[in-house]
Order: sequence, then structure tokens, then C-alpha cells
Amino acid sequence: MQFNQHQTTYATLKKQARKKYGRKFVDMSVDEFYAKSMDDAPDVMCHNHACAEHMWIKCNKPYYKLWPGIAKALLNLKLDIPVSMVKLPQKALLVKLPQDQDFLKQDGFTCQIIIAAYNPDNKIIIVLSDWGERDQLGAPVLYVQQLHVTEDTTVEDSIPSRIHPTANIGLVLSTDNRLNIVRLVSGICLLGDDSELIKPEVLNRDKSKFMETGDASLIEKAIRRGKYGFAIGNITEISPHYRNPHLCLMWTGEGRKIPKIVVRKGSIVKRKIAAAIPFGYDVEDDDGIGASVREQIEE
Repeated sequence: MQFNQHQTTYATLKKQARKKYGRKFVDMSVDEFYAKSMDDAPDVMCHNHACAEHMWIKCNKPYYKLWPGIAKALLNLKLDIPVSMVKLPQKALLVKLPQDQDFLKQDGFTCQIIIAAYNPDNKIIIVLSDWGERDQLGAPVLYVQQLHVTEDTTVEDSIPSRIHPTANIGLVLSTDNRLNIVRLVSGICLLGDDSELIKPEVLNRDKSKFMETGDASLIEKAIRRGKYGFAIGNITEISPHYRNPHLCLMWTGEGRKIPKIVVRKGSIVKRKIAAAIPFGYDVEDDDGIGASVREQIEE
């Protein structure tokens, strides 16, 4: 299955630099570019866009590849928990959705990636989603949302009825899809370190061998090659005895105060340990091509 890739605003503009912006932009560092973008932002949503993307880069681009079966199961799960209980595994993460997916679509557009970042200064979770819109330079036009981290608002009730005026330009996301984006991010966070659903990625040429042996050196090999990632929900590779995933929200820990999404017993008949950490890193070269994409080109 092929997954969508994300090209940062910085990488997109850097490609155009010599033609449109001169050498000065070419020499501008990532930190300088995003600092200027936030300082010059015409509104709060543009500021949040730059802030979230910069935080993701500074976190070494942690990412998840989310498979359709588990994505649909997460979307069907009602999350009546406070937003304050949604804890990102890092300050920022990226979710790669499958190409040609059929669970997040609207008006001829399809959601491709989601970025979530926690801003401790304002106590908000910034959520960006790419639905395929592009500006005149070819840069993604991301839909920006912000969740206030409070104990008074649940995930299900976190979507305000009013939207920022900039959200009325181009694709106007429905309330349902705005909530679906938040459900996916929240659900992934609540999966925690579920090794039944999460597995590390290796180089394409090593996949068969890894499935047979589980050789950890193949993971290390992939990391050395710049492919440091994890997939969520590719259960067909974990076990041939696979049923459609059935998820449930359970309260765990002392006093049952910690919410966690788990696979209901019977969804996976034969289980195999896959991974213990639900995120990896997305390495983007100066030319804007990620390591996983480069590997497909080389192979």
C-alpha cells in the first residue's frame, strides 16, 4: 500500500528560491525561516501552521503510517474523554494516510496527511490536515484547527461551531470531517505502545526476511539508511488469522483513571509482537524527497 508524503513549506519554497526569491532565501536556515513566518503571519491560523510544522521538524519528524482498517475503527469509536487526556507521544507528530483512501473524503478532495503539535505556551493542540489543495507555488494549503487542552471539554465536543474566516476559502471542511481528523489524532495517542497494532518498518527488500525472522538488525539497517518509521494497523502482515479490528476504550492504571484504546479480544486470533514505540522519524533531504520515497525510486 502506498502512503502520502508531506513536503514542508520550507522545502517547497527552497525549490523555488533560485527562481523567485534569490540566494538570500537559499541561505536561510529552517529555524530562521519559521521564525520569520511566525513573526510575519497575517493571522493566528497562519502562525499556528508555521508553529506546528516547525515543531514537527525540530522533533525529527516523527510519523505514523495509518492503515485503513484501524483508521475506520478509530473513526467509529466515540471518545467521551477530556481533551486534557490526549497526550501526544512527542511534541509533534505526522500521520500519513493511504493514497486512494475512502474514509476521509469531501467534495472531490481526500485527506492525505495530518500533523498534530502541542503548544505549551497556549495549552493548545494544533491540528493541520492536507486535503490536496495547493497554492500557486505548489505548496500544500493545510486546514488548521486548534484544540484547547481542558478537562471541561471532551474530544467529541471539541469542535467549535464557528470557524476562522480563512477556513471559508477553498475547501470548507464539514463539522463531521473536522471532528474525524481530531478523532484519528486522539485515537492514535490513546493506542499508546500497543505492540499488537504497531510495528517497525524495514527496507522494502528486507520485508520478507523480517516477517520470517523478526531480525532486529534489519530495523537497525533501515535506520542507518534513513528509514525510521512505524506502521499502525497492518495486521495482515502481523498474522494470517486476522479479523476486522474491534476497538474499545478502557480505563486503566491505578484507580482506572487512564484511558487507553485496546483491541477487543477475538479481533486477532494469533498475535505476534511487532514494536514497542508507536512512532518513527521522517527524513527529508534538501531536495524535499523523503527517505521512504527515495528508497522506492532507487529500488
